[in-house]
Amino acid sequence: GCTRGGIKLFTCWNTDNLSNYKAAPCYKLICSDVDDEIIAEPGSLKTGLATSLELGDVELVQPSNPREYAISEATSAAPPPHPPHVPQPTEQLTEEVIVHFAASLRYVARRAKALERAAKEGGGGDG
Repeated sequence: GCTRGGIKLFTCWNTDNLSNYKAAPCYKLICSDVDDEIIAEPGSLKTGLATSLELGDVELVQPSNPREYAISEATSAAPPPHPPHVPQPTEQLTEEVIVHFAASLRYVARRAKALERAAKEGGGGDG
């Protein structure tokens, strides 16, 4: 986005960490903090690398959620129950499958946090 260009313009820093990471001639391991409050998941190196390797997408533009997913996220409801065609292990993943998988993971995380909060407050949660 425009942030990368602005940072490069004002600081002369190279913010293309994905290219730097892939070009480094060594063994690599990516670790991430699921509670990171500074770097959003869509802008993380982990997400960029996964997007690049799976989809061959180097622009790293986060696709917008389809309407039914956006509604489920806004209302904290479960994502649509029927995922798109799930490719065979030998086929490349599609963006539709990744969107469904990511929405499902976010839903599970929201439920887990709600249950954890309820347990701390002594309510035990709703199931």
